[in-house]
Amino acid sequence: KPEDDGMAFVQPSTEQLRQIEAASNTAGARPILLCNPQWKERDDPLDALSRKSGLLGALGNFMGGKAGTEESLINMGFRDIYTLATYRCRGSLIYLQLAYPYGWTAFYRQGVDDEQWKALIQSEARPTYPQVEDALVEAGVPFRLTEFDNIV
Repeated sequence: KPEDDGMAFVQPSTEQLRQIEAASNTAGARPILLCNPQWKERDDPLDALSRKSGLLGALGNFMGGKAGTEESLINMGFRDIYTLATYRCRGSLIYLQLAYPYGWTAFYRQGVDDEQWKALIQSEARPTYPQVEDALVEAGVPFRLTEFDNIV
């Protein structure tokens, strides 16, 4: 039955916001998923500009900043339910995972020989880079120049 189905947009871009909004307006209680949206995880200069108020913010959004897109999605009732991001901090590989309803967890791995991911931080809000760095220091995780060497 139509009321038992759902809809997913796979790799949607900001150009598909009108289609997403139309689907959201007609879906009723059916779930709509945005899988791997193509707006970036990190902010570029236009994204930062689009977050400003007034004329500068409008200019940033017009030129491709993502703040307007994010605000539209929030107004339609969308929320992040799963995110996985990766980066390096102090030479360790860091995975940030958001899993609804549990919140954020930062995991780390040391070097290529370490095959076990270890939980570092759990929190409601996304851990910042400085918070992850402080947690690595507090946990006694040594600084690594590369994932192949251990610099103590």
